Amino acid sequence: MQGIPGHVHESRFATEQKASQFLEKDLKFDQASTIKIDNAGRVKSSNPTKPTILLTLSISGDISIIMQKAKENLQGNSGVYVQYDYADRVRRHRKILGERMLIERQQGNYSSVRHDKLIINDGIYRYCDNTQSIVYIDRRQSYSNRQLTNSADQNEHHPIMDNQSQQSLSDANEPDVDRILSDT
Repeated sequence: MQGIPGHVHESRFATEQKASQFLEKDLKFDQASTIKIDNAGRVKSSNPTKPTILLTLSISGDISIIMQKAKENLQGNSGVYVQYDYADRVRRHRKILGERMLIERQQGNYSSVRHDKLIINDGIYRYCDNTQSIVYIDRRQSYSNRQLTNSADQNEHHPIMDNQSQQSLSDANEPDVDRILSDT
């Protein structure tokens, strides 16, 4: 949580109280008192009068609820932000993948970043620390292919595709090994 007044050397109890009050009043979360906070602390931020609050919660589902409440109830100009605390490596990877996503969109390709993966059309890519590049890892299975597979698995009397249909389907699922993206 960023933008809540306090100081870096604030006690754990005081920080936890401020976080709970923020959840109840600003996020309008009635069950804020039921959230079990394992740890609460302050870390330096760009504004010394409002250092960042880091919370460690016992139940991971509580994090999702807090993020949803923040999305619903915080105004963009409030100066208070709630976000996940990702490792520097994850932030760096997502930044690189996000930059590549924008380039692909400018070139007319469908692209999105989901978790730590870059999806371009039907290909799935990730950033590799060893090669310092974006590499192909898999092919995204389309909804229609998934439906064919599921219905064939569920119904043994499903008609078998002819050889030409099977060949075109298998070609569509072959990894495009020439499509290794560098982060240039």
